[in-house]
Amino acid sequence: MTVSSRPIHTRHLPSPTTPPSSSPNEQASVNAFNVALKDCLGSEEMVASLGKNGFSKASLPDGTRTAELCKGRSKAEM
Repeated sequence: MTVSSRPIHTRHLPSPTTPPSSSPNEQASVNAFNVALKDCLGSEEMVASLGKNGFSKASLPDGTRTAELCKGRSKAEM
């Protein structure tokens, strides 16, 4: 039996705390998505779609931030 003298390479996995690298094109795509999402959220078309699935405009987020929820508060309570 012959054992290879070549080193065994393992795949390097980044740390979960390492932010992903992005190119300008990737950021442009993210920005375009965010604009489209902002236009869609709360639109009549979205509300109509929600209704087909048993939801209403009241089901939409009220603007409460994650940090506020972690403190146990919502916008309605502030």
